[in-house]
Amino acid sequence: MQSLNEWRLVGGNTNKGKNHGRYNNCAGEYSALMYVIIERMQSNSFSYSLKVWLTSVFVAPVVFFLIDLCINKHTLSLGMYMNDAPYYLLYVIFGGILSFFTWLTFLFIIKGLIATFPSSGQIKHLIAVAGTLLTVGTFAFFGRRVFDVHNDFFYMMLSYAICIAGGSYFYNLESTQKPDIISN
Repeated sequence: MQSLNEWRLVGGNTNKGKNHGRYNNCAGEYSALMYVIIERMQSNSFSYSLKVWLTSVFVAPVVFFLIDLCINKHTLSLGMYMNDAPYYLLYVIFGGILSFFTWLTFLFIIKGLIATFPSSGQIKHLIAVAGTLLTVGTFAFFGRRVFDVHNDFFYMMLSYAICIAGGSYFYNLESTQKPDIISN
């Protein structure tokens, strides 16, 4: 009987020597990569990426309203904020739904960066750039209009990118490498 780690390293094939499907050859390589990414590095990457993502979901609409306030030169009033409250809720709901898969991708990119550069002092820079590119890519998925400076979608994209990059630097990312337990 194989241990769980041995099972992961051979691609989940518990019957040695038998071919159980067409994906067996690449499954072992994929499992070994996942072992390095997930098992060898202890980190708070899940909670870190979740905090960064939720910060962008809840704070980016506020940043967008502030940018809109500056660009359109509105006067500050309590009535203006009360009128924007339903829009804030819609931005939070749709922003969370539309960026959920982007967050999952962001999580795996962070795990990959931690496994690739475990002792790098520049890892937060790489995470901020990756998060910003993922944000721009998510908005670009909805069309090229988001790159027009005279469009509200551009400023919405900018506010999410600011929050993702800012959250990447703000929150604490911890990682430690486990000792290698595999011996030849």
